[in-house]
Amino acid sequence: MAEPPPSAAAPLKEAEEAAPAPEPLPASAPTRWVGIALTSALGLAVVQAIITVGVILEGLAVSSSGPQGLRGDVFYRIGLAAYIPNFTTTNGLLLLLAVGLILLPMAARVRVQRPQRSAAIFTLVVIAALAAITGVGALLAVRAQFHRFDLFHQKVDTVSRRLLFTYLAGTLGTSAVAVAAAMGAIGLYRRGAAGENDDATQAGLDAEEAASPS
Repeated sequence: MAEPPPSAAAPLKEAEEAAPAPEPLPASAPTRWVGIALTSALGLAVVQAIITVGVILEGLAVSSSGPQGLRGDVFYRIGLAAYIPNFTTTNGLLLLLAVGLILLPMAARVRVQRPQRSAAIFTLVVIAALAAITGVGALLAVRAQFHRFDLFHQKVDTVSRRLLFTYLAGTLGTSAVAVAAAMGAIGLYRRGAAGENDDATQAGLDAEEAASPS
């Protein structure tokens, strides 16, 4: 009686056994990309901080009589400097991107080391402050534009009102979202740190209980 033909799955099984197993990722791999994400977020915050300081210094450098002999207070001068192209919707979107980069490790459920967690919280605080300043700058910019119309004794036409409204909605809106996102991310990181502390405490208690004689 003839022997049955060998199963077709046998060569596949032998090939799988012969193939080398994939090398596991080093333990430092997650930490490496987490550091890159947090550093990039901090870099975006530094860029926004430079722009913010530049706007304030530019406004203070304007003569007290204002450009073209237009008088106004210090908030008027800073508002002139804050208007396009310094403070725009792009500033708020960059800060939102920075918050997203900081939240990547939590979304990927990667364990964040304590120094990285502290750096993330610090960066989020800076982002929230910069976003708030950007929103206030947008309000001052719109105020300055209305003040210029008054100084020239001109009526604000419909097109100008729509442009200013669009500018304010975009810049102030994205800044407000960035503040809310940064504050929410700070809460997530702090809750994560508290959870790790509770786990470490419970692990210590379990170890002590296991080591104690019954």
